[in-house]
Amino acid sequence: WIFRHFQRPKSALRRGHCAAMQSLAAVLRRRGVEVLGRRGLSAQQPLHGDWDPPSRFWRLVHVSIRVVRMGALGGGIFASGYALGQQEVVNDVAAFEARATKQVLLSTQSDTFLPLRLSQDPSQRARQLHCASFYYHILPGFELNVVRHQNETQVWKTTVQAHRVFSRIRSAALEYAREQVKELQAKKAKRKEPGMRWTDEDEATLGTWRSTINNLDMDWRIIGIQKDEPNAFVVGILPRRIFVTQSLAQHFAHTDEEMALVLAHELSHYLLRHTESRAVTDAIIKGVLMVALSLFDPSGAGLSLALEYLLPYIGNLVSLSASRSSETEADTLGLEICARAGFDPCTAVNLFANMHEFVEKGRGEEYIPQGVLTSVVSTHPLSSERFDNAQKVMPNVIRIYEEAANKRLVQAKKDRTDRLLRFLSREARGSVVEAA
Repeated sequence: WIFRHFQRPKSALRRGHCAAMQSLAAVLRRRGVEVLGRRGLSAQQPLHGDWDPPSRFWRLVHVSIRVVRMGALGGGIFASGYALGQQEVVNDVAAFEARATKQVLLSTQSDTFLPLRLSQDPSQRARQLHCASFYYHILPGFELNVVRHQNETQVWKTTVQAHRVFSRIRSAALEYAREQVKELQAKKAKRKEPGMRWTDEDEATLGTWRSTINNLDMDWRIIGIQKDEPNAFVVGILPRRIFVTQSLAQHFAHTDEEMALVLAHELSHYLLRHTESRAVTDAIIKGVLMVALSLFDPSGAGLSLALEYLLPYIGNLVSLSASRSSETEADTLGLEICARAGFDPCTAVNLFANMHEFVEKGRGEEYIPQGVLTSVVSTHPLSSERFDNAQKVMPNVIRIYEEAANKRLVQAKKDRTDRLLRFLSREARGSVVEAA
């Protein structure tokens, strides 16, 4: 089989192997051992002549062994890394979050950021520091230095605007999550009725939404970053944090409605668990690429080298396709959350027009770096496509917006009535005491 494997030398490496096999065959022949092929190749015939290639069955066995071997190796490495990560998180959650935040900030290549807790009043914190605005500057060794300003910087304006808007967005997302839990609980209560099914997947989904409610009830952070790329993002390993860049309000989110859509879009990624599914997809793609690359012989023909070079790009295309599909889903749910929060969706969709204008300017003007432009448009659908998709769901979103407005109006009337009754009750008790 070894001789047949090197039957047709196509490179210097294989020619060397074939020469080595011929030398080995000559030694065997001198010892009286006859070297035979599948069809009884005699010792007088050349080793690299008309040899039969291995049968399809043995080729399949050989390839299957390599695939299983590389798959087991990749799975073992992944399992070891996952177990180590879990142990690190369990040991000290706060330290893990601090290290992960540090890595995210370093990956943005920015040394200036502004973290604001949702429960914290930014203006009160600025007054405590005796300044109009502030941010943190990262020193060597990741030491933080507070920089105070007597005027409002751009990173301060963007982060404070996002902080103000996100309070209503989080409340609307919490309402949406509770509705999902109610629907699943109602389905679970009817699971014994004819035609109703309750699967393990439904139970897992219910547990996921309950976990989402618990996380939404906790304190969130808006982290502003001093960076020229207009962007906002969430990180899967860092829950309850939304990162925004200072140029987001300059180029994309000119109004609170547009900022609300940006934040609702990013929060939708968390609600729909896109960060988790994206991590799983990336792991699968990398595993498949590792197995595929192990099957190619770089010393062979040019096709093997070409495939080895192109496979990572093919994997990136598959990943980008899944990413764009997730972006479309997040746009749809983000519009609904905006409507629930009381932000006009018709004004919010101007965000896509601003993004389109930014891209058009970036193609013709030099003040927008080309790398920034590529980063914005590579992982997201075209702004025109996103606007068209928003128009398709707009009738339903407007209906949700009107229902939410009516609900808030009814609640406001009820609150005024309750305050009036409490006031009259206090007045009545005061009159009774005075009369007594």
